[in-house]
Amino acid sequence: MTHHVSPEAAIDLDVVWGPMRLDKPSASLSSEALQADLDGCTAEVLASHGIRVARDRRVGDLGIASVIGFTGEGLAGALGLATTDPTLATLYARSMGSPGDLAAHSDWLRELSNQVLGRLKGRLLTKGYAIHLAIPQSVRGMSLVPNESRRSHIAWTVLTSPAGVVLAWLDLETSDAMAAEAGPSVAPSESGDVIIF
Repeated sequence: MTHHVSPEAAIDLDVVWGPMRLDKPSASLSSEALQADLDGCTAEVLASHGIRVARDRRVGDLGIASVIGFTGEGLAGALGLATTDPTLATLYARSMGSPGDLAAHSDWLRELSNQVLGRLKGRLLTKGYAIHLAIPQSVRGMSLVPNESRRSHIAWTVLTSPAGVVLAWLDLETSDAMAAEAGPSVAPSESGDVIIF
């Protein structure tokens, strides 16, 4: 499904980049590369929904999140998106052209997290890492705030706009026990392309 957003409906969002440290990084799977990939993938998905991205440094208490797990040879992790119900309702209405309801908003947030991780999967493939995605889940009614003490293990991007805050994060674990090794590099593809292995 393709959604077309008029320039008048576009929302400016500001981004904050946070550092990340891997226990066993490789040259192609460095913290800096993963942070850049998270930033780029999140910005691309939001732009595809008419949301322009810029930098800022604000985050608050968030009440709805979508989390999607993934695994691959030598690595495992999760990608999440979190926001508030009013922010999600505003972003949904501007992107979809209708107000929707709580179920539609939750489903849309799950789809956004799926799109971000799908793009991240494509970038990891170009570095020789294949991952398998789980089904995104959403949680509502929890108080979600980034934990500064875990910042060295989790990459996050904070998006702010007059509509409110959206937080994207990537929690990735690698270990010798999981034997993370890059396989053959795969040529980049466009989002939405069908690739048959």
